[in-house]
Amino acid sequence: MSVRIKPCTQDGRLQEVFGVPVTDLYGQAAGPDASAVVTRVLELRNFLALAEEQVARIRDRVHEAMAPERDMDELSADSLRMDVQ
Repeated sequence: MSVRIKPCTQDGRLQEVFGVPVTDLYGQAAGPDASAVVTRVLELRNFLALAEEQVARIRDRVHEAMAPERDMDELSADSLRMDVQ
């Protein structure tokens, strides 16, 4: 079974610190001798990857709503407000 790992801006830094690719860290975390540090780091990394994905979606919707070719009468403050919240 293959698990898709969402990219994260800090993957390079994690590889630098731990000396192995992020996929190998997930393998270590799944093992019987899993380090608490690696487990916690991957939990934080998962949260960051999800947050980055959501921010990118909101950014794309805002850019789409404010595109020069869009009719400014269609611009909805309520819609943008929902994205900010």
